[in-house]
Amino acid sequence: GNLSWENGWRVAVTFKAKGLDPTKIAPAWIAEGGLNGGGVVAAQAASHETLLSSVRGNGNFNIGRGLLVGADFDKALQNRGVGDRFRFESLSGDVSADSGRIELLDLKLAAPGLTATGALTIEPGGSASGRVVIDAKSAGVRRTTNLQVGGSHEAPQYQR
Repeated sequence: GNLSWENGWRVAVTFKAKGLDPTKIAPAWIAEGGLNGGGVVAAQAASHETLLSSVRGNGNFNIGRGLLVGADFDKALQNRGVGDRFRFESLSGDVSADSGRIELLDLKLAAPGLTATGALTIEPGGSASGRVVIDAKSAGVRRTTNLQVGGSHEAPQYQR
């Protein structure tokens, strides 16, 4: 990383993470998996006292072989409710954080016979909002459904 205090304070840190436990970061969303990712965290302010309040970050992540909590995408596709857990092979996306707001963009989930894409925003107060498009193909039949994501980062809610 770099730190400069000429003409105001600036800090920029590039990071890579490997083998993190996503259940420690998002226990209400993920119950199993291994997290890899990386990105840049930066801040700029007139003084060191206000530097931390200007922190922003951008990066990407990938969770391999995990368990999604709060929704079963197979059940949602079959119009049998939302369910409560779903196993996936990979979940990846881009993350952006600024002023306490976290955006997960270009989300891509892959599981046998099924893919899902979407976006999620978590506001500084903890409220969550987003959408997921689930797409499955089997024996020449294609099924698609949409889920709305709401609730909070501590208690997400999925609705058709």
